[in-house]
Amino acid sequence: MVEPLFPAERLRQRIATWSGPVHWIEDTPGAWTAAWEGKEALVRALTETSFEARVWHHPTGPDGPDPELTNGPVVFPTPDEALAYCEDEMGAPLP
Repeated sequence: MVEPLFPAERLRQRIATWSGPVHWIEDTPGAWTAAWEGKEALVRALTETSFEARVWHHPTGPDGPDPELTNGPVVFPTPDEALAYCEDEMGAPLP
């Protein structure tokens, strides 16, 4: 019998094989961030079937004031959906 993965490990394994153009960095266990053309995103594992996604935009460019939350938080049942949502909201081409 295969044991279920902890949510953070499930997200880590999915990001390891994710084919999107954005480079994701694990900040803390279960919380990953990425940046794309002046936008920043966060995906974090909440439970086995809950993955939160948020996207911030820099209103005046990356050298301006702190970014503003513009999309999210939204909770998805799979890491794939959360990653795709973030990358789409950041304007990155989807895999």
